[in-house]
Amino acid sequence: VHILTFNDYLAERDANWMGSIFTFLGLTVGFIKEGYSIEKRKNAYKADVTYITAREAGFDYLRDCLVYNEEDIVQRPFYYAIVDEADSILIDEARVPLIVASVTGYMPDDLIDISKAVKKLQPEIHIKFDSYGEQVHLTDEGLNEIERLLNIKGIYESSNVTILSKIHSALFAEYSVARDIDYIVRDQQIEMIDEFTGRVAKKRRWPDSMQTAIEVKENIPVKSHGKILQRMPLHNFIFLYEILCGMTATAMESKDEFSELYNLKIVTIPPHKKSIRVDKSDNIFKTTDEKQKAIVEEILKVNQTGQPILVGTKNIKESIMLYNALKQKGINCSILNAKNDKKEAEIISNAGRQGSVVISTNMAGRGIDIILGGNDSYKAFDVKKLGGLYVLATNRFDSNRIDKQLIGRSGRQGDPGVSRFFISLEDDLFCKYKLADILPKSLMQVDLNNNKSTHIHTIALNLQKVVSGSHYKSRQRAYRYYTLINEQRKVVLHMRSGAFDSKSNNLFYNNGFPNDVNNVITQIGHDGYSSLCRDISLKCIDDLWSEYLYEVNEYQSSIHLRRLGGEDPIFEFQKFIVTHFSALEEKINRLKKETFKNIVEQGLHLCENGAIEKPTATYTYIADSDPFEDDFGNLLT
Repeated sequence: VHILTFNDYLAERDANWMGSIFTFLGLTVGFIKEGYSIEKRKNAYKADVTYITAREAGFDYLRDCLVYNEEDIVQRPFYYAIVDEADSILIDEARVPLIVASVTGYMPDDLIDISKAVKKLQPEIHIKFDSYGEQVHLTDEGLNEIERLLNIKGIYESSNVTILSKIHSALFAEYSVARDIDYIVRDQQIEMIDEFTGRVAKKRRWPDSMQTAIEVKENIPVKSHGKILQRMPLHNFIFLYEILCGMTATAMESKDEFSELYNLKIVTIPPHKKSIRVDKSDNIFKTTDEKQKAIVEEILKVNQTGQPILVGTKNIKESIMLYNALKQKGINCSILNAKNDKKEAEIISNAGRQGSVVISTNMAGRGIDIILGGNDSYKAFDVKKLGGLYVLATNRFDSNRIDKQLIGRSGRQGDPGVSRFFISLEDDLFCKYKLADILPKSLMQVDLNNNKSTHIHTIALNLQKVVSGSHYKSRQRAYRYYTLINEQRKVVLHMRSGAFDSKSNNLFYNNGFPNDVNNVITQIGHDGYSSLCRDISLKCIDDLWSEYLYEVNEYQSSIHLRRLGGEDPIFEFQKFIVTHFSALEEKINRLKKETFKNIVEQGLHLCENGAIEKPTATYTYIADSDPFEDDFGNLLT
């Protein structure tokens, strides 16, 4: 049984917590963290129960798909998975591709030039934004200007598809993502912020061209592109398990998606103790300034009573601004965001103490172990008399699931607690859908915090449903893109497994080069010959599969443009990969023959240390899927 958790800390903690119970029952327990050796991983996977993050288990699978010696395979056949925080892993992160790559040293100089050219474009003259302010595109004047700056003609011609894709990447970096909201810059590196947890998303990056464009934007050293060796969305990895189940406190909102994509039914388990938390009605304001002023006043008032306060903000920029405002008022508070995530355990441990004020960018996946009064039961009694933990949210998030995860930090296990959302008509959720334009003018002339505010609250909930539905469509689209590629991966892995069969593998070379084979066997023996045949086969399969993945990735990065011509991008994508994959096996066989011949001609002394250069310096990361396809898909379907 693999228990798939959200992070390394939880994998180790839960394995230690539960280990003695499982051991008492006669079972063995192991856990795996990032950086573990092959031997440690093997031993942990041999256990009856293995705790590991979903992505680390996925990376191990992809690395196993690249081994040259079967004894280096760390995983056993997949059987049963229990997924903790199931909605975060199976839904929010499911479409994110897991990638194993090797260093190539290739520097994307053309993208650097393109990014610099895009910086010279002028908004409203050369570029326009969609009605939601998210999607950016070139105007006719912009097309002429970018062609002049880059000295190219006919930017929409098929020969310029790659350049056009990189222009879109540069526009994305310049206008669609922002520092301290979507990413931070730390130690001369771009670190992406997970929109659902507010944490730095370790080993996550945008696709290469977008990542490079952001590096250029921030004037930090541009990293060389890696060569993708294996690529697989997390949901395809999850499907390897024969039996799948999971748990989360916020599953019901996504029950249709769990059913459709995973064939999982939702069962609600009654709470251990009835919740007595008081969820107050939303406090609604017309402007952000009015809201921020009211938030500071509310925190000052509540803090004077000693009741602990947990503030959930939308992003780092907002959390820092609120932190500074409270400091000016003499409030001693702590801030928890992606810039100081290493202090998380210490900050959370004090969040339930009397007089505590903690500001967080997001509490999804955080704070389930906040204890009222800390570990002192007498102080806990005092905090309960004050009303327990007060959760103050400064925004409604795009997903109602995230809202529930935030307020769920309070009132746990029958403890008292309070929650309230402070929102304004200038919040991102409302601006994106131009809420002010559809509200009755009479409503805008009165105090929003009266009975009529329920109308705005209802609209907010409906907007969250719209956004969640949009994300659902994006995940469905990603699933359709990768379904066929996943079947092709199975074919390639079958080829790889055949390469370890010495009889069938050697037969291929015996039939093609009988004289060379005899010479090889004379010099390096039968075992050496079998190893050489295996290594050549694996190398050729891996190289051409890697090349194929690169071509597929490049094609997909510009496929959304097919919508503008009235074509279905997914159909065109599938047609492309079927055509290209059909020639793959023949290309592999041809390359195997050429490689064997070249090695023989170069001299078999090369075989003493291995004639085949195997992948080295491999690293892993996850890449957000192409946002342009999502935006175009949502706008044009």
